[in-house]
Amino acid sequence: MKINSIINFIIIILFLNCNNKNDILVNHPKINFDISLLDENGLLGNEEGKVALSYEFCIPKNDLNKNEILGIDSEFQISNSRGRIGCSKNEYLCIGTTNDNYKKILSSLVKKDFIKRIDQTFWE
Repeated sequence: MKINSIINFIIIILFLNCNNKNDILVNHPKINFDISLLDENGLLGNEEGKVALSYEFCIPKNDLNKNEILGIDSEFQISNSRGRIGCSKNEYLCIGTTNDNYKKILSSLVKKDFIKRIDQTFWE
């Protein structure tokens, strides 16, 4: 009986570890947009017209955090603006765009304690 319990436990652990990174990101409390709408290349839309999704987040205004974020994706735009997300004067606004590496990038971002939320950017 004890052997069966151990085997069942191992099977459950293996199953959980095999989950797609996207599954983990879909319901992540820091991500405030529907990531399940993105295809494998990080694009929204149908075959007739696909576009990347832009997203934004705030980080504390210091070089250490700025360099850490740019180490995740050197394409991030970092500015002193508030953005729609409402960064404070003590924070940088960071804007990124989904691409074929979006799962890895977002997975790295949600692990950062200094990032509280990631919202979709709506350009006006």
